[in-house]
Amino acid sequence: MSRLASRPARKIRGKKRHILVDTQGLLGGPYSNVRLPTPLPSSSCRESHAIPRDIPEETLRRWPAESGRSCGRPMASSVVADVADACNVNLRILNAVFYVIRIMTRILFRWRGINFYSYPVMLYFGFVIGILAGALAAPLEGVAADRFIVAAVVLVIPAMVGSRLLFVALHWNIYRREPARIWNRAEGGMALYGGLVLAMVVSPPLLSGIGISFRAFWDTATFSLLLGTAITRIGCLLNGCCCGRPTSGWLAIRLPNVQDVWRRRIPTQLLEAGFALTLFLALLTIKILEIFTGPIFPLALAAYGLCRLALEGTREFRDDILPLRLVSAALVVAALAFIFWRR
Repeated sequence: MSRLASRPARKIRGKKRHILVDTQGLLGGPYSNVRLPTPLPSSSCRESHAIPRDIPEETLRRWPAESGRSCGRPMASSVVADVADACNVNLRILNAVFYVIRIMTRILFRWRGINFYSYPVMLYFGFVIGILAGALAAPLEGVAADRFIVAAVVLVIPAMVGSRLLFVALHWNIYRREPARIWNRAEGGMALYGGLVLAMVVSPPLLSGIGISFRAFWDTATFSLLLGTAITRIGCLLNGCCCGRPTSGWLAIRLPNVQDVWRRRIPTQLLEAGFALTLFLALLTIKILEIFTGPIFPLALAAYGLCRLALEGTREFRDDILPLRLVSAALVVAALAFIFWRR
């Protein structure tokens, strides 16, 4: 679906007018509380709102229906109002949050003619921040921070390869027709489970050579994985991949999918990011206070697997839900079995 794009919101002032021009259809922007004058005749919409002439008429006809506003209508979004009423939170805070979401783009920035796409940027950023978090948590497991960083950096390679290969395998009907897209770094497409499994399989000889026990490393890497997942899901949100299904519920936020179709959707990526961050903080507290003295990696694996089992059903594209749910269930069972066996 076309978006009203590339022009910022601006004001047009006249003798008796104070009209907000929102050529992007921003959701709850900084001027959302500005009240517009009485409805203008439809024939004067383009001129009075200073809408650029290069925007097609077809897009303009969809504007009121898709964005929830029309000429002369207050700019406050129905989505913002619904969520504010349901959650009883400050409208201005919601406006700021939704404003950021609405201006998101797949290309975060350009530098010397090179496009930096949101998903790989947030993925790599998640790796860096996650590894640093693991290095800070390493002393809790009696692991030297420098050795942990070396092992984690090396294992990033099989983790990325495994994540991409599992995603491609789950969508092989697409990639077998376009094999050049398999290693396209600009598009989303990583399955966390594939990277996790492959990294665990190849890690024992590496960890033995560095002098770190398998349990100590993966308990420390738990913090890296959870924080990195939370950051990477923001990249999914910006890219539109792993999006939630359309809904009219109070939790819905107007978001795009990977085809750039904007609808009110379940914010699946934000829910998973929030869960990963919450689990990160909870396990860190448990570790610092020594509430649980056993291995925390299987504990985190079981909790995350249960979260994924619940969230898979909220996604829009459901062709790979069954395989991923089977993997989640298998990891949950294995993690819980290990925890009770250790006891």
